[in-house]
Amino acid sequence: MVSAADRAEARRKAILSRGSDRLAKLTTSARGENHPVYAHDDPPLPTIGKTTVETFLGEETNMPRPPPMSTPSPPPAIPGLGSSDGPTAWTPEQQAEIMRAFMGGGVLPGMDQNMSGPRPAVPAIENNQSPLPPDDPMSAMMQALAQFTGQAPPGVEGAPPFPGQSLEPPKPKSMFQKLMPVIHLGTTWILLAYFVLIREPEEHEARTHAADGSGVLQRWADLRWRKPKDLLGVQTVPFFWAFVTMQLVLHSTMLFTKLNPLQPPTLVALALPHLPPTLRSIVINVLTYVRMGGMLLDDIAGFVLGIGILVYVAGWLAQ
Repeated sequence: MVSAADRAEARRKAILSRGSDRLAKLTTSARGENHPVYAHDDPPLPTIGKTTVETFLGEETNMPRPPPMSTPSPPPAIPGLGSSDGPTAWTPEQQAEIMRAFMGGGVLPGMDQNMSGPRPAVPAIENNQSPLPPDDPMSAMMQALAQFTGQAPPGVEGAPPFPGQSLEPPKPKSMFQKLMPVIHLGTTWILLAYFVLIREPEEHEARTHAADGSGVLQRWADLRWRKPKDLLGVQTVPFFWAFVTMQLVLHSTMLFTKLNPLQPPTLVALALPHLPPTLRSIVINVLTYVRMGGMLLDDIAGFVLGIGILVYVAGWLAQ
């Protein structure tokens, strides 16, 4: 308990300190803060016990201590981002597998040579066990990327029967595949030579009753420098139907013998295993017919080139 004398002394000191503060403010406003009188440090004020002042002024209150607040836990880390210690984090080998799959088995320029070396096998993929849930589409895509090596996916000619099996590296083209464009161009030119040298002169002789061997080259040479009187300048022969028959024979042989299997593009091959069987067969058939259409356009271009060479050679020999 504080005595009355201590309280009076504390009150007197508080009044004196307030008066000195007011006097200092008045002198500061009159002389200015930068006056030399105020350049020295003021002596420290006498300290008053905290308990005495609070008790004298009635500011002491017994407040309960606030309860400790719980620190919020950090948000869970997203797999694949931040730290690479999680079970679903991609290792450098898996990243190399992904890049190699997108490049069709090649290596990106500037890629680390250690990543382009022999590819280590992932135990989870080899045993058909994925660390991700089996119904997760991302896990299926990762398995397809890791196993894809540029060869056809399941459902395409030359592919394994089951999606879980690893694909063999792409085989080099056979001699038949390399000679396929030459075979198409050669058969087109042989058919053109047959109609130009045999069928067209026979048709001309049957219609005009004139057997003139030298007129064959002359009729083709005239197409070089003058417009023909009729539609073509030569006798009309059923070349179109013979050309269509030749195309049917060539493409049927290629389809039934399976000597030239279809190899879809990389992105299409990655998406095919995840499509329904009906849609997958439609995509494969469309790609097959697109390839056949491209080969047909190549044969038509070869036919037009053969006509141009024929007219040029006939004009050169007719001179």
